[in-house]
Amino acid sequence: MSKYDETKEYKVGGHSYFVKPFRAMTAVRLSADVLKIITPFFDGFVQGDNLSDLKNLDLSVIVDGLEKCLADTDGKQIEDALEKLLIRHDNIAVDYDGQTQYLTEEILDEWMAGDIENIFVLAFYVVKENYQGFFARFSTQSGKAKADK
Repeated sequence: MSKYDETKEYKVGGHSYFVKPFRAMTAVRLSADVLKIITPFFDGFVQGDNLSDLKNLDLSVIVDGLEKCLADTDGKQIEDALEKLLIRHDNIAVDYDGQTQYLTEEILDEWMAGDIENIFVLAFYVVKENYQGFFARFSTQSGKAKADK
């Protein structure tokens, strides 16, 4: 089985999402959006070699991340980046009405209306699956101390 075929289950807002990695060149193409738009939102979550667990985050960290994300972008850019991460590349499967299918905008609307913070939580998991090695290297090279083991 190739890495591309491996999925990880994440529970967000009471629903299961089965996330698989992007194809390599898709991840490269999306890296500009991730680095420019999404990474500032996740900046506070990077902890050494790992992305911290969202369940244990202080709300002020999330608000600070949103402020950074919104500082240099507009809503359309964020929407486009999230759509690429979550829908366009068929990298997230869900069980919907008893059938497994790829996540669509309609399912996202139905499940996350009124809870849009969960869209960012799901995006966090997609970024974690596809770019965790980059964040580990970035956090070490950006001056954050790496703990000795």
